[in-house]
Amino acid sequence: MDRFILTADIGGSHISSGVIALSSMQILKDTIATVKVDSQADAENIISDWTRALEQSLENHAGTIEGIALSMPGPFNYEEGICVMKGVGKYESIFGYNIRLVLFEKFKKYITDPSCITFLNDADAFVLGAVQSQNYKNEKVIGLTLGTGFGSGFVENGQLITEDSRVPKGGLMYCQPYKEGIAEDYISTRWFVKEWEKREGEKIKGVKEVAEADRITSQQLFDEFGSHLSATLKPWSEMFQPTKMIIGGNITNALDRFSSPLKNQLNIEEIIAYPHTEEASMIGAALHSLQQKK
Repeated sequence: MDRFILTADIGGSHISSGVIALSSMQILKDTIATVKVDSQADAENIISDWTRALEQSLENHAGTIEGIALSMPGPFNYEEGICVMKGVGKYESIFGYNIRLVLFEKFKKYITDPSCITFLNDADAFVLGAVQSQNYKNEKVIGLTLGTGFGSGFVENGQLITEDSRVPKGGLMYCQPYKEGIAEDYISTRWFVKEWEKREGEKIKGVKEVAEADRITSQQLFDEFGSHLSATLKPWSEMFQPTKMIIGGNITNALDRFSSPLKNQLNIEEIIAYPHTEEASMIGAALHSLQQKK
């Protein structure tokens, strides 16, 4: 008899949820639900939207579940399940909330104990899930999520590596010192937006618009972005010595525009774009939940 976990990927604008069959580590397609979330709303509305997605997934699932596994952006106390987001422009109304206990109250007819609800950083969840889907279980992998922020995770033989001299503390690349600030200042959508306005004298929404504009500035920015990314990764790549790199997030579609510096500067045998970021994050959160029980 198969076992199941309810899982979700929580982003800044929506939540995607579904039930995963643990025998195959596949999301049951009929259970996938997506609900828009206003991350600036009050706590009651945010939690209501999250709950609604999870309930929709359960309504389309005939079996039981043995836990709830959530992929969650930071800052967040993943071990305790407490939101500590402040000054990041989202979810500030639930600062200090014990999300584990809040969700247990909503779903205690499905699960036996609050400990059945687990949390994992969204970038870590992405790389864990992508490693599973790509069957890279015997590889050393750096996973990146590139978009509004700069997410990173390191996996060796199917296990997250977070406290190891070969990787930055917590596996977090975004806060590494770089040039006049930190890595995320130069590796994010906002860098593209800021630089485009500085050079072209006009505002632009994001990376997609930079690519579609197809001006000289477009490729200049992608080249520089690739160089920033390569320079940030190089010392850690030399220490961790990954065999694969998986890139997800909003900038994934433009990988061919900035991949040259990565291929030239980093000694990694394969660098791939993995566009199914949410699905991978949901699978990774479920995998992490299983690993926690062992």
